[in-house]
Amino acid sequence: VPCREDGSFTREYVLSVFPNPSNNGFEVSIQANSQEQILSIICLDLQGREVSFTWTPISENRYLLDGLSAGVYLLRVNGENINTTKRIIKL
Repeated sequence: VPCREDGSFTREYVLSVFPNPSNNGFEVSIQANSQEQILSIICLDLQGREVSFTWTPISENRYLLDGLSAGVYLLRVNGENINTTKRIIKL
């Protein structure tokens, strides 16, 4: 786990999902301090079941997530230094 000299932790990435909630698709932005390789992107319903979705690159490190029915979901992103989950709401 990367940390500073004073012992505090550093975060090597920023994951943004917007707009949230959304009537349409979500834009997902992944900004990393290094060339982060994303290993998996999974969308789960609140029962933990994997749901299908459309994942379209917009530009480097920016994607469009679409194809979800109305509901609350968990977007899980895993990579070399990324392991995070964001809650998203499709209206």
